Order: sequence, then structure tokens, then C-alpha cells
Amino acid sequence: MSTQTVKQTTLKKAADDLKKENLDDKNITIFVGKGTLKANDPFVILFYKNVLHHVLKANLTMTDIKIMLTVLDYVSRGNVVNLSQTEIAHVLNMKKQQVSRSWQNLIRAEIFLTNECGSVYLNPDYMAKQSLKSMKDSTAYSLAKATNNNEDIAF
Repeated sequence: MSTQTVKQTTLKKAADDLKKENLDDKNITIFVGKGTLKANDPFVILFYKNVLHHVLKANLTMTDIKIMLTVLDYVSRGNVVNLSQTEIAHVLNMKKQQVSRSWQNLIRAEIFLTNECGSVYLNPDYMAKQSLKSMKDSTAYSLAKATNNNEDIAF
């Protein structure tokens, strides 16, 4: 059996399975190509509409967004930011003053949250670096909930 025949058979089987599920009225997108992600690759769950809304509302700059995306690589379980402003400046080859301005913009936009000890967290209402179920037990979730005037977070 050729590779093409196997692909066609697999797609036909998937289509038949979807018909059994009564999903005819749903849009299904199938991506065909070589997979580049591995199970151990880092990932983040991004609530893009929330992020977009706050990026536009807070008028964040490209530098702010660049720093936000760089920080994602250094966020640990519980959305704890494990990177200082000095380290970010070094990683991005930027002046510390630029990073400091952007850092404050991200705090003002509530993308970054801080607690009374000065620890910095990525707001789980926008992004999560772990499962959403376990995120509800995190300090970041508690801070976000308090910031949202005790309203439940979207997840």
C-alpha cells in the first residue's frame, strides 16, 4: 500500500468517525505536514483575545510585547517569572532602562502581576504555562482573581 493510499484511508476513516459524532455542522481544520513539536517542548496556553484586548487598551509597544514573549521562556510552573530585568536586558541586548519601562507597562496592563513580596507572575487570565486545572491552585490565579474584583477567570 502506498503512502498516498494510507493517507487517504486515514482521512476517510477520520471523516467517517466525525459523521458518527454528528459534527457535520462544525468546521474542522486538518493540518498536513511534518510535525515539529515534541511532547517535551515547552508550551504556553494563550488566551489571545484577552491578550489582544489588553495590548490594544494599554497601548503596549513592540518592545513591551518582545519582553512579554521573552519572559514566556523563563516562566515556571504556577506562572512564576524567573528572570530579572537585568537578565532580560542582557538576553535581548537592550538597555536596562528600556526593559524597566516595558516591565512597568506590562504590570500596568496587568499582564504581569506582583505580590506583596515583589514576586512577579504572568497573569493566568492571559497565558498559562501549565494545565488550567492545576493553575487554579497557584498564587498567580489568586492574584488575578483579586485583580479582577473577585470575578472568576475565564478558565
